[in-house]
Amino acid sequence: MPQPLLMRLLLLAAVASAATAAGDGCRTGCDLALGSYYIAPNQNLSYIASLFGISDYRELESYNNLLVPNMDYTEASTRLTVDFVCSCLALPTSLFSTYLAGSFPYKVSPGDTFSSIAANYQNLTTAAWLQATNGYPSNHTLDSGTVINVTVNCSCGYPGVPPEYKLFLTFPLSDGENIDSLQEQYSLPLQFDNDYRIAYIPLTDLMLIHFYSFSVFLYAVATASILFGLSTILIPLFLWCKKYYGMPPWQRRSTNAPRIESFLEKQGTSHPKRYSYSEVRRMTTSFAHKLGQGGYGTVYRGNLPDAREIAVKMLKDTEGDGEEFMNEVASISRTSHVNIVTLLGFCLQGSKRALLYEYMPNGSLERYTFGSNSTEGEATLSWDKLFDIVIGIARGLEYLHTGCNTHIVHFDIKPQNILLDQDFCPKISDFGLAKLCRQKESKISIVGARGTIGYIAPEVFSRNYGAVGSKADVYSFGMVVLEMVGARKRINVSTDDSSSKYFPQWLYGNLDQFCGATSLEISSDSTELVRKMIVVGLWCIQITPTDRPSMSKVLEMLESNTMDLQLPPKAFWVG
Repeated sequence: MPQPLLMRLLLLAAVASAATAAGDGCRTGCDLALGSYYIAPNQNLSYIASLFGISDYRELESYNNLLVPNMDYTEASTRLTVDFVCSCLALPTSLFSTYLAGSFPYKVSPGDTFSSIAANYQNLTTAAWLQATNGYPSNHTLDSGTVINVTVNCSCGYPGVPPEYKLFLTFPLSDGENIDSLQEQYSLPLQFDNDYRIAYIPLTDLMLIHFYSFSVFLYAVATASILFGLSTILIPLFLWCKKYYGMPPWQRRSTNAPRIESFLEKQGTSHPKRYSYSEVRRMTTSFAHKLGQGGYGTVYRGNLPDAREIAVKMLKDTEGDGEEFMNEVASISRTSHVNIVTLLGFCLQGSKRALLYEYMPNGSLERYTFGSNSTEGEATLSWDKLFDIVIGIARGLEYLHTGCNTHIVHFDIKPQNILLDQDFCPKISDFGLAKLCRQKESKISIVGARGTIGYIAPEVFSRNYGAVGSKADVYSFGMVVLEMVGARKRINVSTDDSSSKYFPQWLYGNLDQFCGATSLEISSDSTELVRKMIVVGLWCIQITPTDRPSMSKVLEMLESNTMDLQLPPKAFWVG
């Protein structure tokens, strides 16, 4: 037999053997798999993240809160969980031989061998498997600068695993670990690869936390038993904690997760699609394009798998009880209106919470309001366009107050939360502070002030002004409208005291002067729109809720003849 042909047959046999060991014969993969990485001495998280194609090591935080409480340093001999996409791949020498694995490009450095590269991945792969999956013979020498694919075996499920187990952890056994000790922790049978000493463990989000905390506990007990003989103390302590708390104390910090999960289950199919954190990271190209940042977190631009553009809001506060996150999902899931932003999906995975919205190319109304950092070109919307925006916001609020099966009060209407699409159609967003109540309820019980200073209604601060309800949104709407008027005009009215007075207060006493100066620059029709916006805005910011119109009445006023509108009988600051 010719030597080259013999070599190819031997290589194919070796590859086929390796493929079988790794789980040959897949047809499709899954969007999320986990790998357990055993940290070696002198390794840092930046290096480990780079092995798996992750640019920012802090993205590893979602599955490692318990194992690595401080992401700025690592401890050798601990484990790090890495999430990745588990794909169905074909062997280079046989397209009909398929296997499940995560694939990571690795650039060969001088002196690298298959063995040294495999060692970098800490038993998640082997030198023989690297050779097989890259189509190289065993004696092949790697050239510096060559890029090879490092494949980490994974699982998307196997017979006997219930459907609620959606996570599968590739867990290479280290010295002193065996499959029996792992199997004792589970009622489900574990899939185990004897050749590679790898277990595939089915988990849920919560089980992942319990699994690792129990593993850490067992390690601590074993070490203490050998060194100090304290096992007779630690084991009863563990059992006592389980009896009185239902879990060890170090697990109690995670009780917020089931609360949110329970909330989402009650929503049934009404909530939008749920995505994994790895999917969100992929849709945003590892969070490459930042759109903005605020106290809530950071917004990134991305694309859904169907190519639709989205804005991804990554929430910053991961230590709270999840109220704002649940409010946002629950509130927007109940809405469907042209002037309410569409929530296309969300992510809840460990401490990672994200909201996926339709992308608004013209940003927020803040870009066109006085005091923003906008350029002159961004502040030149016509009065007609501004009036259309006011009408749109009013319609959105009326829908929230009266058009939903559930009455929704937003509590944070401000320019930053009014988004503008390509046609400058306004859409109300950010329902983190929203309050849901039954349709018949006119009063709302809240604890503490909600909203942003300058837009918060007086009754939200003090009940002396009246009961808190939907009129709080009316007040905020009025402040936004008057701010839009001041931004467009830039308060360019010749008066000695206009700059020393609160602008709404000045407008109340100088409406004709303001509109007269405006009429020199625009048509009479536009001047009427300006007057209408001012009068409606002043009505909306009356100090007593009962003196303010409802949003239905506001719409009626905006769509009526200007001559029919009169200023409020008393100034807004008079109770």
